[in-house]
Amino acid sequence: MNIPKIRFSEFNDEWKKIQLNSFVEINPKNDSLPEQFIYIDLESVNNGLLTNRKIISKSEAPSRAQRTVKENDILYQTVRPYQMNNLFINNLDSEYPYIASTGYALLRTNENPYFVYSILYQKSFVNKVLDMCTGTSYPAISANDLGTITVSLPNIKEQEKISKTLSLLDKKIELQSRKIEDLKLFKLFQNGNQVIKLGKILIKWNKKNKDGSIKYVESISNKYGFISQADQFEDRNVASKDLKNYYVIEKNVFGYNPSRLNVGSLALKDNNNISVVSPLYECFTTNQNNKFMLEWFDSIYFKKGTMSKFEGGVRNTLNFTNLCEIEINLPSLELQNKYANYLSTFDKKILLEEKKLTELRNLKKGLMQSMFV
Repeated sequence: MNIPKIRFSEFNDEWKKIQLNSFVEINPKNDSLPEQFIYIDLESVNNGLLTNRKIISKSEAPSRAQRTVKENDILYQTVRPYQMNNLFINNLDSEYPYIASTGYALLRTNENPYFVYSILYQKSFVNKVLDMCTGTSYPAISANDLGTITVSLPNIKEQEKISKTLSLLDKKIELQSRKIEDLKLFKLFQNGNQVIKLGKILIKWNKKNKDGSIKYVESISNKYGFISQADQFEDRNVASKDLKNYYVIEKNVFGYNPSRLNVGSLALKDNNNISVVSPLYECFTTNQNNKFMLEWFDSIYFKKGTMSKFEGGVRNTLNFTNLCEIEINLPSLELQNKYANYLSTFDKKILLEEKKLTELRNLKKGLMQSMFV
């Protein structure tokens, strides 16, 4: 029978198989762009949360700003959908309207919208999407193809009960996330009194995997730093078959994604597990305290310094040459060492809370695998 492994006792009827576009309106007719709005693109969303609410005007809007977003809408990432950088719209808390990039398909439904949103994360659904994607560098699925995917749907009462359960977990996850962010705010940053350019203390890292002997490929996550590419992209291999041009990453090497630095995709390799990363990354080392520098790269001082150095339009980029032009107010190495020791103690507490957050997310993931068909 077409039923989930775990369900509430009052439900026993079979789930019906149904095509997505039969109960979801995909990319409803666009309204004209307002004079000012909050633009949602792929850089604005992280872990299902809207993290960037930048207000832009109609005159500066990119051509991809087209989807008018309403309460209970769903934004599904159609470009590189394996990243699953999707967004459920609720509690619109701005006087300005929200407009989404065409990098998203906008889904609107009369079924329980959060239940439908949860379907999009099911492995069976994701696999069907990936099978229908076209393109290599930027695999994507069209809105029409997305609508033809078949899913399993229970009656509306069961949808509501499942959604309520998952929503309660979401609230716990959100509260735990806020607790971690509040702890991070308590980390006082120690500036110095020697203003220099980063180029004085950064050394470009150019070691390549010339013989192709290293097969372990990593990416840089804005949450977890260096991470196995299989984990980053949900077991989908996006690496080149030929890894000879990839950078070799050893302990104490920094790396960052030039096109995602604005969302924090910079990390320090802090273990001895040698890996390789895409040649699209920029890599470097420093003669300063690594822990201090990593913290500085996460500070408001660095973020302010990048603003005038970015190149590009909607997708800002920062190459290594421009990175080296940013100024830093550098403390002595002795003060850096003291500050790094203080941070290590504080980070242990944050790590403990992050472990609790991971457990909550794993609980939700397990429920979603068992409560859906």
